[in-house]
Amino acid sequence: MACLSDGQRRAVLLWTGVKLSKDGKSVFNYNPGHFQGVFNFLIALPLLPAFLNRAHLFQLVVLYGVMQLYLWVLSDCDAKEYGLLDKQVHWCYNNIAGLSRFVLGLFVSLVLSKTYYANRSVFGTVFGCAMGLAQMTVSWVRVPPAHSGNAAAKECAKKAQEMIIRWINAAFRLMWLEAGPGLSAEEVGKEMVGGNLLVQEEWDKIAGLSSRCTHIYQWMSNVLSDLTDRGYVGSYQQLTFMQKQLDDMRGANVWGLPSLPITYTQIITHMVKMHVLMLAINNGSLAAFVFKTSDQDGYNFQRVLVLILLHLDLAFHHYLFQGLLDLHGALYNPNAGIYLGHLPALNFMDFVKDVTNHLVSENEKLPYRLNLVDLGLTHM
Repeated sequence: MACLSDGQRRAVLLWTGVKLSKDGKSVFNYNPGHFQGVFNFLIALPLLPAFLNRAHLFQLVVLYGVMQLYLWVLSDCDAKEYGLLDKQVHWCYNNIAGLSRFVLGLFVSLVLSKTYYANRSVFGTVFGCAMGLAQMTVSWVRVPPAHSGNAAAKECAKKAQEMIIRWINAAFRLMWLEAGPGLSAEEVGKEMVGGNLLVQEEWDKIAGLSSRCTHIYQWMSNVLSDLTDRGYVGSYQQLTFMQKQLDDMRGANVWGLPSLPITYTQIITHMVKMHVLMLAINNGSLAAFVFKTSDQDGYNFQRVLVLILLHLDLAFHHYLFQGLLDLHGALYNPNAGIYLGHLPALNFMDFVKDVTNHLVSENEKLPYRLNLVDLGLTHM
């Protein structure tokens, strides 16, 4: 809301149990018990990231127009009973409503399981494997004990660690940037180079290629293999573990792709649109009957209240049914880090970057000592 600053907005949402992401475009987490308590959900509603849009409101206005058209022009009821057309409208609405209530529940279930959590799972794979590979890199990429006094070799190992960690974060960020709509290659490159994730030469190499992050993973695979061949990684078993982390991240590069078949979505869309349209006509018929009886018997509080409730009923049911339909569009790519309920992607990526960089910088001086007798053994 424009009347509240960003800090005030965050404070009010925290009071209702909701914590926003760093950029304020998505929800970081929330306390369901607190959020659902009393009227906290209503207080939070206007302050949460966008879910409903102008198209939703425009459709409601159109439905109100259809309702008024049927109420004043098309209805054939009189003060005693519904006309033939009105009865047919009620019959049609009951038919479509019975089907849509059942099928829409299954649709929402599939959206959550096959789309939302499937996409979150691949994000979690990249997040977890990025941290795992970073730890393995810091622990395993080092100078062999026999050359521990070689300063140049130590510097090489340190540079290799830093480069691999930088590429891990670069690929993570690149996956996110390429999954978002509307960004040109130039804009992506500016963020990658400007954020010190890639140097200009590296970006120029992949700028015109498909699946750019796959090439970054290939670079890491090449470097790890070379490090092992030169003795900077202790064994090929360790290399295998590191390559497995790389391949898992590469295979998770499907952000925004897991979705429901378009034919299924198309049928559900037709059904919901017909449902809300018939609801508007049905409520127009009911309102027409109230007006007819009121013209004959006079208006009273109950009849006025019925008219108000019919309009509120249309608005609320439109919000529910169209909102449940919109879940697919809003949640098909939760990794985008926008809209209500999406993952705070930037928070996670900044966290990974901070942790992985400190794994390298803080690993030289450790708060423990380990004195081991050199047994002269090597493992390859």
